[in-house]
Amino acid sequence: MRNLRGKLYRVGTTHLETFNLDIQAAQALELVNGPVISNLPVVLAGDLNSDADNPDPAQSPAYHILRRCWIPGSVDDSPSGRPWIYLAAAW
Repeated sequence: MRNLRGKLYRVGTTHLETFNLDIQAAQALELVNGPVISNLPVVLAGDLNSDADNPDPAQSPAYHILRRCWIPGSVDDSPSGRPWIYLAAAW
C-alpha cells in the first residue's frame, strides 16, 4: 500500500509472459483474482506484453482480461465492484 495525499492505494507491478499467450492469460487472471483484489483503489503497472490496439482477445489476452475486470471510474461505476484508477497503454 502507498499513501498519496492522505489517501491509501494498493500498488502492484508485474511483467507478463511475452511469447506464450496461454501463460499470459493465466497470469492476468491470477492478478485479477488475487494480488490486486482490494477495497482500495489499485494502481497496476508493468510490462503487460499485450496490445491494447488489437481487438482480438486471443492475440492480446492480458489487456482484454484486465479491461473486462476494471473500468475507469469509481467503485459505484464498476460492475466488478473493484475501484480502479486508469488502464492505459504505453509504448
